[in-house]
Amino acid sequence: MKKILAFLMVFSAMLGCMAGCAEKSELSPDDPVTLTMWHVYGEQASSPMNLLVNEFNQTVGREKGVIINVTSMTNASKVGPELLDAQTGHPGAPEMPDLFFCHNNNARALGTDYLVDWSELFTEEELAQIVPEFLADGMVDDSLAVFPVSKSTHLLFVAGGVFERFSADTGVSFEDLSTWDGFFEVAEKYHEWSGGGRFVRLTILCAVPSFMPCRSEPTIFTKTAGTIIQTKYSRRVL
Repeated sequence: MKKILAFLMVFSAMLGCMAGCAEKSELSPDDPVTLTMWHVYGEQASSPMNLLVNEFNQTVGREKGVIINVTSMTNASKVGPELLDAQTGHPGAPEMPDLFFCHNNNARALGTDYLVDWSELFTEEELAQIVPEFLADGMVDDSLAVFPVSKSTHLLFVAGGVFERFSADTGVSFEDLSTWDGFFEVAEKYHEWSGGGRFVRLTILCAVPSFMPCRSEPTIFTKTAGTIIQTKYSRRVL
């Protein structure tokens, strides 16, 4: 993540120079470029992202001539409206940042005409090193508007002994858990097989990370899967 952030920051500075400096298009540590940033990784001063930015400013940024100035620390549920206010010049809104983190729906609302298409700045070989699903998630109107700097991998842990007995009696397999439809079908079978047992352990619906909105039934949050999903199945089978 450090290497990706460093590259994006330096390259963004180069883009700004090339777009706005007619006589001088190269970065220089003697005349550093300052880029403003909004991020959604902790609203406290000692957030992990601030630590990374400080490390960048003191190392690669100092060497190349790039300074990152974090001007807003918010969260993913707020950043979209705040960016739109900045873009439209809403009274009291701060200036639009040079760099920011957001979801692809926020990028779509801002308009890809105003955003860098990152796919044009990397070779096919470089993009091939990134998980394809991460890249696909950042695509907006055929443009890689959201670069996957930080992504999560969700893990599901299964109690092997119990699942083996359940599988032997019902014919279900781990492959059935590879899709959400299959996951919930297995959960329903487990509910029946176990005499009313739940297939996964649930957490309180609204006690989810701040970047996930609270939804009404039948949306659930599965602690083992680590993501909010829609389901047509009853909560009791899970």
